[in-house]
Amino acid sequence: MLSREEMSARLEITDLYARYVHAVDKSDYGTLEQRIFVTETSFDMSDAGGPVMSWTQVKESDFMGGWGFQHFFHITSNLQIDFEEDGNSARTLSTTFNPWATVDSEGGHRLYHVHGRYHDRVVHTADGWRIASRRWENGWVSGWPAGEFRVLSDMTELSAGEAR
Repeated sequence: MLSREEMSARLEITDLYARYVHAVDKSDYGTLEQRIFVTETSFDMSDAGGPVMSWTQVKESDFMGGWGFQHFFHITSNLQIDFEEDGNSARTLSTTFNPWATVDSEGGHRLYHVHGRYHDRVVHTADGWRIASRRWENGWVSGWPAGEFRVLSDMTELSAGEAR
């Protein structure tokens, strides 16, 4: 049976990940810095051919700002939390799905789905749970070339024949 302390920690860590996806989707570096990451957080994106960076480098490069994509969001789910013996840190594993869309120079839309996992270490600080290190495990990327995908203005554009 889980103790109250562990249940509380699990809820707080789950909330940390929900706050993360909303803040990163808005490129809200203030929230990311104050409520999500510790100052020394390391980011290892090498599995996807990316860099290993510090939190300072992430902010300075606008690494979480969408990389020039006009549309993007993150879905993080299936959060697995394994507490370390001290109870003040944990290893987490989350499945992540990032749809990204952009418009090319000819006005065509390009859509990409990025799939993978985050392997994180979270720590309990005086201000709550924070991500202290993050390593991306690349899954796969799927995409559609221009002309095969259309961005709809809203759901009313879907006809009965298009909805599948």
